[in-house]
Amino acid sequence: MLIVSLSMTAAVAAGALGPSNAITISDLGGNNGKSRPFTISRFFARGEIRHFAAARIGGTVVMTQCDVKTRWPDGSVQHALVSFFAPVGRDETLTVDFVDQPAGNNDHPFRPAEMLRLSDWGARMEAAAAGVAKSADARAMLRGGSWRYWLRGRVCTQVIVEGRRDEPSSAFAYDFGWRWNGKNMVNSGDPKFRSLHPIFVLTFYRDWPGVKIECILENDWTTKLQDQRYSLKLYEGNPARAIVYQNPAVMHLANSRWRKVFWSGDQPAPVNVDYNLPYLIYSRVLPNYDLTKVVPASAIAEEAAAFQRTDRGDICGKGQWEAVFPRPGGRPDIGLFPRWYVRYLFTFDPQLYEVMLGDAAVSGHIPIHYREAAAGRPFRRGSQTGAFGRVLSIDARPTVRTTYQAQDTRAEDAITPAGPATTGPWVVDLAHQASFAFIPYLITGDWYYLEELYFWAAYDLARGNPGVNVSYGRHASWGFINDGEEIRGVAWGLRNLAHAALAAPDGSPEKAYFTEKLRNNIAIREGKYNITGGDFYRPCQTSPYNARREISMWCWGRQTVEQNRNNPLHFLDEGSPGLRQGLDESKVYAGSSPWMWNYNQIVLGYLKELGFPVRKLQETLAKNLINQLQNPEYNPYLAAAYRIPIRKRQGAYFETWAETLRGYANPRITGFRTSDSRDVEHGYGRIAQAAASFLPGIVDGRLTGRGAWEWINANLGEADLLNNNPKWALVPRRTGPELAAQAAEISFRAAEVHKRRQILIRPAGCATLEPASLCGN
Repeated sequence: MLIVSLSMTAAVAAGALGPSNAITISDLGGNNGKSRPFTISRFFARGEIRHFAAARIGGTVVMTQCDVKTRWPDGSVQHALVSFFAPVGRDETLTVDFVDQPAGNNDHPFRPAEMLRLSDWGARMEAAAAGVAKSADARAMLRGGSWRYWLRGRVCTQVIVEGRRDEPSSAFAYDFGWRWNGKNMVNSGDPKFRSLHPIFVLTFYRDWPGVKIECILENDWTTKLQDQRYSLKLYEGNPARAIVYQNPAVMHLANSRWRKVFWSGDQPAPVNVDYNLPYLIYSRVLPNYDLTKVVPASAIAEEAAAFQRTDRGDICGKGQWEAVFPRPGGRPDIGLFPRWYVRYLFTFDPQLYEVMLGDAAVSGHIPIHYREAAAGRPFRRGSQTGAFGRVLSIDARPTVRTTYQAQDTRAEDAITPAGPATTGPWVVDLAHQASFAFIPYLITGDWYYLEELYFWAAYDLARGNPGVNVSYGRHASWGFINDGEEIRGVAWGLRNLAHAALAAPDGSPEKAYFTEKLRNNIAIREGKYNITGGDFYRPCQTSPYNARREISMWCWGRQTVEQNRNNPLHFLDEGSPGLRQGLDESKVYAGSSPWMWNYNQIVLGYLKELGFPVRKLQETLAKNLINQLQNPEYNPYLAAAYRIPIRKRQGAYFETWAETLRGYANPRITGFRTSDSRDVEHGYGRIAQAAASFLPGIVDGRLTGRGAWEWINANLGEADLLNNNPKWALVPRRTGPELAAQAAEISFRAAEVHKRRQILIRPAGCATLEPASLCGN
């Protein structure tokens, strides 16, 4: 029996400024002490790694390749992919930490000729329909020059192999597809029906006799969108003859993609990696989860069993996700991050690693993917970078919509499918949109998941009405994510936009594009809430005000979005007459949902910790929640109410908290409901508690965010329930030394809990294809 330390055990030794950045690697069977390759995705704390990261094992620095993707403003490493070799013995747990080195060892990568000289590897995807088989071969595409680096250096070379995105004339060279005649798929020589775009991602490690293969097939070109039905076989070897995957009936929806991963040649034996949650929190890539929570073995087993009862994220599958996004009620996918990802972060259990990868695969199956196929359009206004080959840009198509296109979309911006383009089981909205790809990208660093972050952010930017002179418009290419799909949709849209901006590599067009759109959203909201002391104040430039000609985003937010109304209590939206359940309708014209506001409080607090310029906006809106919990004129138990009064019968906002309180039909409740505390999936009290964790340090007169947090933390109770599902288990952020001390304090208790589980985690064998495989990293 093999007992592995799962979380916060060997990797939490306190450093001078915070917890150790170490990871722990544990044998899962088959390792024999032979040195084997690793590529670790790592977000580092600001200022910790000044130049490049090097892996250190047992106090000795090993040859390390560091591919830096992003840096902090001070130039230190923020996110990097760190590649090295390390020996892992039978039943062994290896601790690896990271230190600074002057160079990344990014010279001498494999060139195509070297890759092709490795004769044993190969990969081919073959699809068949209408009696005609069509295929794409990785070696042939690499030989044809259609490749680019993602990782490069002395240890690891990873290349993306596809038709050249920077050359429209050759981008479609390997594409294929069929035409639907109303009854069946039929072969066609018309290029517009070559909807399927093959991509291979190939990973080579120097002196390792195996190649990691990622097969990706996309159906997302803006000019070729149509459903495709085919049978599928994936082969490996040279020649590629061994079938590693087959599916007799793929229904490949327009606007979707899929990926399968396997090894050609020797595959590293399986291991489990504990990525050290205390350090991920300390680095600020994750919010401040409560490290005293320990997910029980029963919850791990429950999650793993639930996943196994699904299609496990296979091609066209939906895993554990709710396909109909607007379906009402609390769900595990709704939140800053889904329950299954958070349980994995708290345990780094190998069973939940499989769950994480399987559910992550589903992101590509959802029909929200658009890749620009029309040449001659700018990806970002004022830039020389073309939009061709990149995700949908509202600078390239200012009036496009990803919901429906009617009179508000100009003909030159419209996207017309080449054939039937259905959505299968999926109904997508913004108000119930989950975070599909960020945790998978954080853990794996896979280019595929980075592109998923781009696709979701691009889709969300283009969902709204492109109108300029209406409060529910996005202002064309400004990309304002408004509350037309409820205020909760703003939270999830901003989260997805921020994650794309954060993860995009420095210097990339996507970095500039998504960062600009996020800043636009902050600027417009500073205007909406009349914040003149923030980062984006700019008075109106038109007189009299003209929404179409106005160039100040702050002014447009003030005049068009908020219509220059006075909102002294910082209500997060204007509410609706249809949202007055539990309110006194004789006094209230419009109500809203405070729990939806709390989603926004959580996201804005998290974005501030990530370093985005939202401090003034977050602190202004936080005063609303501080007053709900601390103002003596109000009832703090109503912070978990279903509705809250917003506007008077005359239509103006309420101006005092006493007046707001009188808008309830029953304002004198004396406690939280049972569901507020016991429903850890979607209890309104739990959501309010998580939002309040971002309040300490903010004051509103005599009221303090610290007092608000302490009140709800003391009065909601039953915090132990969050052990089972810590999705909302957020606490106020501590300083580095405090976090290190807390991590050290709980590590022993966490280790003892895991030890008592006596979990046997050695798999019976190593499956060929992810996500069932834990082989390699």
